[in-house]
Amino acid sequence: MTPRIDIERIVDGKDWFYACEQLMFCRLKGKGVGKWNPWLEQRLYGERYSNRDLEVKPRQVGNTTKHLGRGYINTILNTGYEFRLIFHETKTAKRALQNLKIIHENMPEYVINSKTGKRLKFRPEVDTDNVNELRFPKIKSGIMVLPAGKSIKQAEATGRSDCINYGLLSEYEYYAYQRETYDSLSECVPHPEEGGILVIESTPNGQRDMAKRVRDCLQGTSSYKLHFYPWFIHEDYAFEHYPNLPLFQKAIGQKITLENLAWIGRLSSIEQDLVNTYKVKASQLAWRRWKISDKGGDAKALSDFNRQYPVNINTCFEVTEGSYFNQASLAIYKNLITTPRTHAQQGVNIFRDALPDEQFILSSDTAGGGVDGCACSGSILSRSNWEQVVHIYGRWRPDEFTKILCKYGELYNWAMQIPENVGLGLATCLLIEEYGYPNIYYHTQRIPGRPELKEEIGFPTNSEKQKTLLFTDLEQETRKQKLIIRSEITLQQMYTIVWDERGRKAVTLSGCPDDAVLDIAIGVQGLKTPVFTSQAWDLYSNKQQVV
Repeated sequence: MTPRIDIERIVDGKDWFYACEQLMFCRLKGKGVGKWNPWLEQRLYGERYSNRDLEVKPRQVGNTTKHLGRGYINTILNTGYEFRLIFHETKTAKRALQNLKIIHENMPEYVINSKTGKRLKFRPEVDTDNVNELRFPKIKSGIMVLPAGKSIKQAEATGRSDCINYGLLSEYEYYAYQRETYDSLSECVPHPEEGGILVIESTPNGQRDMAKRVRDCLQGTSSYKLHFYPWFIHEDYAFEHYPNLPLFQKAIGQKITLENLAWIGRLSSIEQDLVNTYKVKASQLAWRRWKISDKGGDAKALSDFNRQYPVNINTCFEVTEGSYFNQASLAIYKNLITTPRTHAQQGVNIFRDALPDEQFILSSDTAGGGVDGCACSGSILSRSNWEQVVHIYGRWRPDEFTKILCKYGELYNWAMQIPENVGLGLATCLLIEEYGYPNIYYHTQRIPGRPELKEEIGFPTNSEKQKTLLFTDLEQETRKQKLIIRSEITLQQMYTIVWDERGRKAVTLSGCPDDAVLDIAIGVQGLKTPVFTSQAWDLYSNKQQVV
């Protein structure tokens, strides 16, 4: 039977939500293919959407489906329209394209205008149908689904040379190269007043770029409209009766109430707060208990739940349980973060100048720059008050990074350089030495099988044990508030360092960089060593130049 619909409401896709509600069939969670029946979160978005949206949401709430619907309706109702979807992993991108094909195949070929009774062609013919694209040649429009770039070059190529009307960055917090992907795609999307749509959506994942964008929205300094969906508004996240699970064996089959839930296990302070502050129901608390238990029931499981199923927009990006660094200390450091006094060059943030006779160390962690796309990081720290006075952060080749390190090391009274000496860091060490820099850290180590010691340039970080020891020392100094951190990048990355599942070593949250943390951790070791070699002091005193 041909569906009847108010064509005037959906012309050019202007009431896409109405069109989706009336016509769209899609894959339903655990129920095969069926007619789309939007959840509360999806309805809220349908009432408040804009052309620049930032969405923070819990896992598995059908958030992507509404964007598939919005993008599909816009694409088939406009000539020359391009819809691009970027996902954090390849398998997710493939699933999204499969769902798009289901939406297209089940969309009616014809509809009847409810006002005129006229039968109209609605579903366009597909020309290209492959692993990542649907194209509609008669209207010169198309949809492309891609995984986020795994290298800096791939990320910077996202959407390049295209004109994109609608871009979706899905699970943005889990991209390896967030800013590069965003910058590349956003350049291809027209201004919102010209109809260009750009949406960023994600589950929280520590203090990364999404967290900064949310803060900007809350402070009124962003062009994006913020949408936040706490987990407990999702209708599926609740049990009406206790399921047949060992966790609830005392009351299997009974209707869930706060009284019998407390009898099974006393309500925690967090659960009490959920009830008192957010009016969360007993059926939802029971589901929450089951989910945490299903994840392992330990501190990591609780931390994962708090991150993946947010409650409060002001705290959901902070890692609490399982965090390696003391949260109270990091909260204090937030007040120490300052805007750089100057950007001497791209990637170099200067917070203050050197004082006469002041001594500094310059620690660094080298990455591949254009080779593998990771970031290089360097910090200049004052020996007198342990203040981070310069943060160098960007993507350079080792030779480019070396020139920057030597330039600012000289400006800061020939700061002692302590480069990491593993992998590409060793190349930086040798280049600094070749440059003729006079104040370099050397460590001593025993020659295997022999009693003698030998000196090697730089600081070794070639094992997880050494890395954990570095982070442990850094954690102790931040707890004592001895170190003064000025860079927001450094602090953001510290939030992403957590204990591993066994609670034995420091690891980084999936997809998060730790180069700025490793750099300043090496710097802490340098602050505990003599800063000047005699050669460097002579150069500084005589104000000579490095040849």
